[in-house]
Amino acid sequence: KTDAKGRARIADVPAGAYRLKWWHPRQQRQLPARTIEIGDAPLPLTQVLNVKPRILKPRPPVDADRY
Repeated sequence: KTDAKGRARIADVPAGAYRLKWWHPRQQRQLPARTIEIGDAPLPLTQVLNVKPRILKPRPPVDADRY
């Protein structure tokens, strides 16, 4: 899960080769998976996802008598 700035961190991954696939439920186009090599040092990666905006549903007022 990402933080407020859209960044995610995956810690304590053993060294080795991994297949990385990005996914988001509102993603407009699927990105190809890529192979990454994890070593002893942190591996910073950047990926911008193209997602559909979230449509907010209106909520009824808190006071049901005024609904």
